[in-house]
Amino acid sequence: MTTDEPTAAQLLQDGDTLWSTLWPAISQGDDAALLTPGAAGDWSARDVLMHIARWQEHAVERLTTHLAGREPISLDDYEAWNARWHTEDSDSPPSEARNRCQQSRTALRTLLGSLEESQWDERVRGIASGLVNHHYQEHLNFLAERTG
Repeated sequence: MTTDEPTAAQLLQDGDTLWSTLWPAISQGDDAALLTPGAAGDWSARDVLMHIARWQEHAVERLTTHLAGREPISLDDYEAWNARWHTEDSDSPPSEARNRCQQSRTALRTLLGSLEESQWDERVRGIASGLVNHHYQEHLNFLAERTG
């Protein structure tokens, strides 16, 4: 780690801060509100909740595989995965989307929080920074553009 890279604690705190802003922005409202397109382009808040849940679940899988000493699966063609998951999740009720997103966030945050500083290698940092923090910020930016 170079001196300009954030520490594990900073990455966790950044993720917590971003999540504390993102979660209420995408999870509040009645079912009709969560099903209304516009949270991210044509996607509804329900769609965004399921999308984030899928990527958080993938992050847990990547971290677990990596920490076990195996090469983690990489979903390089993320647009294809987004489209696939969006289709698969299109009938999910808003309550399921809320629950799945919150549960996957809890699992991810618990896993990251349990790691020793020595386990925060380049791959773990990349997952925490990119798949988590950057992804949360990206959706906050979408929301800001929508309401801006």
